[in-house]
Amino acid sequence: MENIVETNVTEAILKLYGFSGKVTEQKSYVHVIEEDGWMKLIFRATLADGQRLILKLLHEDEDLSAEMEKVEKQSIFSEQMRNSGIGTPKRYQADGRYCNRFLYHGLPCLITVEDWCGEEITEINTDIAYQIGELMARMHCLSLEQNCRIGHGTLFSAAYWNDVDSFPDFCEITKNGNLDQETVAKIKALREEKLNRLRDLWDSLPKAAVQGDISINNLVSADDGLIIFDYNNAGDEVLVSDLVMEGLLTAYEMDLPPNVSETYTEQLFSAFLKGYLSVRPLSEAEASAAWDIYTLYHGLWFTRIVYRDSALDALVKEKNYKAANGLLTKMLSDMEEADDGRFRGLEETMRIKFENIILRDMIESDIEDYVRWFTTETRWSKTDAPWEPVESDEETESASWREYYESVKELPDHVRRWKFEICWNGRHIGWVSSYPIDENYEWIGEVKDGQTVHHAIGIDICEPDAWGKGVGSNALRAFIQYYFEHGIDTIYTQTWSGNVRMLRCAEKLGFKECHRNIGAREVDGQKYDGLTFCLVDQTLHKGGDLCRKQRT
Repeated sequence: MENIVETNVTEAILKLYGFSGKVTEQKSYVHVIEEDGWMKLIFRATLADGQRLILKLLHEDEDLSAEMEKVEKQSIFSEQMRNSGIGTPKRYQADGRYCNRFLYHGLPCLITVEDWCGEEITEINTDIAYQIGELMARMHCLSLEQNCRIGHGTLFSAAYWNDVDSFPDFCEITKNGNLDQETVAKIKALREEKLNRLRDLWDSLPKAAVQGDISINNLVSADDGLIIFDYNNAGDEVLVSDLVMEGLLTAYEMDLPPNVSETYTEQLFSAFLKGYLSVRPLSEAEASAAWDIYTLYHGLWFTRIVYRDSALDALVKEKNYKAANGLLTKMLSDMEEADDGRFRGLEETMRIKFENIILRDMIESDIEDYVRWFTTETRWSKTDAPWEPVESDEETESASWREYYESVKELPDHVRRWKFEICWNGRHIGWVSSYPIDENYEWIGEVKDGQTVHHAIGIDICEPDAWGKGVGSNALRAFIQYYFEHGIDTIYTQTWSGNVRMLRCAEKLGFKECHRNIGAREVDGQKYDGLTFCLVDQTLHKGGDLCRKQRT
């Protein structure tokens, strides 16, 4: 049976915070009360008018007064972020304070009340990782500008104590004489060297209040971006430490989508970092420190040492010393890796946000999606060009898309894109593209000097759960406006008379039919017309609100 705080207690707390309505429903998220009186109760209360609130009853510190002041400062910081445009639940006050004392069954505790903002994200992907990086950077910039301080540290100080440091376990495990002691000694010496270098720099690096736990467990995906909640680990931290340590946590410890490759975690960190650098580039000192932090904790990440079946302690317990020594060699190699410039933003990509979608350049992890879309999950092709059946194999598609990715991954910003990937709700779901057509509306394979060229645009949404949600219309709106900004005012689109969704979309976007090729297409034994449309109502697109992030 679910542990629920009594309704009359909930209503009494809410009354203190100015809410007089009846509680109609409650949902518990955390319910822990220990014998010594320590407690952590987090639950949602729904009022008769439909408003949903999160209540917290806390006693996690021997000094309740000190804990109260810490929670109050964390709440003030949360409100500073919300009032500055960060998606964060509103916190409520009672008697001029966010955090107040309360007696629950005779046990002293602290109480807070805030808006409920939705259920947490359940798995990470590269697009969500990018958004997390963007969000963290925005919060860092605001915290620096407003000189936000909380007065205590966080869980993730890379130069000193942190919650993901398993080096003491490493030292104990590597006492085993069957392990390569020369490699162990090199790892220990290199760790000390990096820590000393970081500590020499630490006090000179930018520091401010941070949320302190920006994992998917504290994030909600909304149409207008991510919402962050739960500031219970907020504190003052060197910003580059918060960036790298939480970036590694995001990449290595969050639940992943099914069937991803072994390299996906590295792609997650790369996407997270790109998102951050698109908003807040690092100084040279920060970039240098970031590389030391990254190589140190990437090499000695705690789940490489303990907790997993593949970790060092598990391999030693199994007496699999060959694998254990191989892991030690890999740890050392990762710690010795030469600075590749990633923290200086040398791999940034173009990215455009519009309404509930994002258009961006291709990233490496997209290759897996294309392989899937062109081999096993091909429903989308039934409306795209069903007279050209998708028949391929994974090896061919993987090689083809990797070759394409290598050809476009370093395009300068000034080069007009002919193709963007579409992301919706943090997922890569398809693409928009353009292609040249001649005065007879026929595709041009190779443009010749002096030839009349028109630009036709198209779209493919490959994930069926995104169909019928307006995603395609928004993606095409953003793509059209992008082309307007690059001096292209005459835009066409083409489809066939059996593609009902695309016909509706074209009409909605201001396209009008300008050419019909009767009976040009045959699908399942039935003839259909080939249709070309020209954009005639440009007022729907010019002057729209595109938010673009480019290379730094």
